[in-house]
Amino acid sequence: MGYKKVCFKCRKSFSLGLDFAIKYGLTCPECGNETSSLHQKFKPPVSNNIKKWQVVEFLKNQEFIFQKVYSVIINNTYSKQVKYPQAIAKAKEFVIKYKSS
Repeated sequence: MGYKKVCFKCRKSFSLGLDFAIKYGLTCPECGNETSSLHQKFKPPVSNNIKKWQVVEFLKNQEFIFQKVYSVIINNTYSKQVKYPQAIAKAKEFVIKYKSS
């Protein structure tokens, strides 16, 4: 468990464990590029699925780290958990709807 470091160049994910002190500034063991930290619940796409990796990178750049996201119904009452989108068009709608200001 713990955060995962993700390399968008190699399209690979590596577990960081629970040492949160080292989650920033890590490099990819495959290519040496800087990695990004995503939530432990992140499930990476297959490495050859470039479109899904583009969606993941887009969402990460919009400050989504694949933590749980809930839809709001009325008066800030939270309902069910929302699934992350699989396509870039849906990802853009997702960001508009769920990105906190």
